[in-house]
Amino acid sequence: MSEQIKENIIKNLRNVFDPEISINIYDLGLIYNVDTDQLPRVKITHTLTSAFCPAADMIIEDIKSAT
Repeated sequence: MSEQIKENIIKNLRNVFDPEISINIYDLGLIYNVDTDQLPRVKITHTLTSAFCPAADMIIEDIKSAT
C-alpha cells in the first residue's frame, strides 16, 4: 500500500514545476527521497535550483500539496 501511495505522490510531484525553467521538480532531480514509512506522515527530502530561488515558497507549498 505505501508503495502505491509513493507512486501517486511522485506522479503529483511531476506536476510541480520550477517556474524559471519550466521543468518539473521530480525529473529535474530536486526530489531526493519520498519516505512513506510512517504513514500517514510523508517525508520528502528535496532541494531548490538555487539557495536564492525567488519561487522557493511557492515550490515548497506545491510540494506539500502534492502529498
